Amino acid sequence: MIDEKRDARLAMLVEWAAHTRARGYDVPEAETLARIADAGLHEGGDGTAVVAAWQPTIDWLLKQIKFGMRQPHTQLPNELAIPLDGLIASPRRSTFAPPAPPAPPAPAAPAAAPAAAAPEPTELSALQAWRRDGLESDPARFAQLKEGHLKQVTNSTARTEEELLKYSAVVRPFAAEIAAVFAEFAGSTGSAGSPASPPVAPVPSAAPATTAPYGTAARPDEDSQAIDPTGFAAYAYEPSTGVPTPLSLSRTTEGAALISWSAADQPCVFRVISADDQAPFNPDQARPVIATTGTTAVDEAPFLTAVRHFQVWRNPGASVSAAKIAQPLLHAFGALVSPVLDLDLREDEGRIIGQWRVLDGTQRVQVFRVPIHSAATGSGDPRYRILADQLNLGGFVDAGAARGERYLYQVYAEAAVDGIARLSTPSVVDMSVSIVHEPVRDLSFDLHDDVENPFFNLSWTRPPGGRVVVYRSAKPPLAGIEQGVQPESVLEQANLRLDDRLAHPLSDEDDRGFMRDVPWPREWTRAYFTPVVLQEGFAYVGNTVRGVRVPPVARPHLTERVNRAVLTFDWPDGADAVRVYSSPRGMDASVAIGGQPTETSFSTYKMRGGISFPAGTLDDAGCDLHLVSIAFDGGQPVTARPITINYPALLRVSYAVTPKYSMLGKLSFGITVSAALEANLPLVLVYNPHRLPLAASDGTALSVTTAEDDGTAPSRMFYSGAIGPDAPPSQGWRTDPEGWQRDVSKLEGFVRLFVNLPAENIRHIALLDPPVGKLRVLSGLKRAKGALGG
Repeated sequence: MIDEKRDARLAMLVEWAAHTRARGYDVPEAETLARIADAGLHEGGDGTAVVAAWQPTIDWLLKQIKFGMRQPHTQLPNELAIPLDGLIASPRRSTFAPPAPPAPPAPAAPAAAPAAAAPEPTELSALQAWRRDGLESDPARFAQLKEGHLKQVTNSTARTEEELLKYSAVVRPFAAEIAAVFAEFAGSTGSAGSPASPPVAPVPSAAPATTAPYGTAARPDEDSQAIDPTGFAAYAYEPSTGVPTPLSLSRTTEGAALISWSAADQPCVFRVISADDQAPFNPDQARPVIATTGTTAVDEAPFLTAVRHFQVWRNPGASVSAAKIAQPLLHAFGALVSPVLDLDLREDEGRIIGQWRVLDGTQRVQVFRVPIHSAATGSGDPRYRILADQLNLGGFVDAGAARGERYLYQVYAEAAVDGIARLSTPSVVDMSVSIVHEPVRDLSFDLHDDVENPFFNLSWTRPPGGRVVVYRSAKPPLAGIEQGVQPESVLEQANLRLDDRLAHPLSDEDDRGFMRDVPWPREWTRAYFTPVVLQEGFAYVGNTVRGVRVPPVARPHLTERVNRAVLTFDWPDGADAVRVYSSPRGMDASVAIGGQPTETSFSTYKMRGGISFPAGTLDDAGCDLHLVSIAFDGGQPVTARPITINYPALLRVSYAVTPKYSMLGKLSFGITVSAALEANLPLVLVYNPHRLPLAASDGTALSVTTAEDDGTAPSRMFYSGAIGPDAPPSQGWRTDPEGWQRDVSKLEGFVRLFVNLPAENIRHIALLDPPVGKLRVLSGLKRAKGALGG
């Protein structure tokens, strides 16, 4: 059964090994790579120093291929493009140098072999040591200076500060220090200042006839031979046979072009040529890269234009001499787009600024901002492309990067190749956007005072970085804690205890953060809310908002007295005062509380036993009373939810009873009735010889007729008629003298007027008696004594 994942791992490892071997490094053998691909881990190796030297690199490659990344070896970080220091030697030889002659037999080793000599120091190793020291002492300054920059400087001819100041924008700030490292290294090795390089053996003009037969190189530069590129027969423009195949083109970590092509089916010499801007039309009119019997080459020459065309021409022949006189055939071709040059990315107050140079012919530069968590799969993903409407030929300004996030910036140069837009390999920079540490300064508190389940909402403007937490405490935090950044550990000492931190979920809407439906502690009348931004062990304390909740009044009750109404209730905890607003029945409380209230304090309420409303203060036709408890916070009133009770209509009726005697001495009583509201009531006048009547049935109901003596028959129950403030004046009623004589046994006692209705129907009627002396019946003798003062 075919294991596709294993085959993908093996193909990737073999390709990485070929590229790395072309750069002159020792790599694990094919059998070892096969075992590693089988195991999926570097432990599949053979335990040799070569495998150990590339262990971090192989681990990284296997992880990337597991995540689905294609050709991860083309995007190796600089530190993984070279083996671990000291485990294997530096590059063996230049790609263009022929194999070194066989070394003479080594003398027999002594019984006790001495320790292996340390590798010779190089300018690059000196710069690497200087950079490591810089990262330890000042990591922020040295963070942008990568290993690749050191390699570029080492491979250049710049050695003095003046020369280095003309170099990359990243290198320029370090020019003086790098020049000092070069000078110190030159003094310690005795070199004149140019980069040290191993001597290259001269290339023979033609290979001797005894050279190995031509074939295809299984590995780059390993089983092949470099040929002197001169002495080939001039191109005769003869018809070519065969179909050229595409070249495989990529770039090494040092920026050189790595070229590979298919093998030939007959002995030949391959001639690799290149031309900038336009493709060459024959091998004699282009820049030679190499003549070789292998199938790979490395072109380290800097690009002159945006596009470099490569061609591989095949000179068939059984020997070098035969191949040089044969006509070349175009074997393979391709083109490579130059990436941007002198790439420099840096941050300026949250914006990522990119600068670079491009060569002539570059049409635009595509920039991708890939979140680091998508780096394995987001390479070239259109979702992450930014500034797509700009050419970006000189750089870019990215204002959309989020504070505190880490991104992989990928920069592709775009140029036309045969009329088709092609992209370069990406220039990749790992950038972390700094965080601006700002506290929350606009926390707002919104209380929803539900009687059963009071709750509140909090909101604030989201800070540019960090995590927001909110504390709810019974006491405010210590003064001064909001000044500047504080270690997170001091919050407990500043009255911001971990138990007071709200655990409710946070939500975001636009640029606002929210915490909703948080219960209010029932026993609290005041609470302090403090937002804190946490970041990497530090705390940024924001503004503290004091929340005040006044419970509404409970169990309100209105008691009607003769000349006043008394309002009582349970005084709410924490309230400084209670206000009562009167309004017509059915009016909304929010409208009613705009009127003039009656207000009482707790001490006055306790002293008086309630809030008293004298007769006539409340509307006799009925009204609503809205009770609002209040607490004063900073001089401003904080109100509770209004509680409303109804004051029912009350009909107040007054009457007067006046005794009258006829010339014959017969007694009768005149009756007049008045009311504050319009009414028509059934009335009865009751006589009791012993006491003031207590009810309509407590005595004798007297016969009554109209005072106008209009012939109306006397009746023991009479109607008041249309009485009220708008009723016309009435003559009233009187008792019938004949009936009085018949019903009253003696001329002493009391009379009293009653509304003749069932008890349940007179709950809202108040019949006000005149003074008791006005209701007393006296005999003639007692009246005379009273008149004479006796």
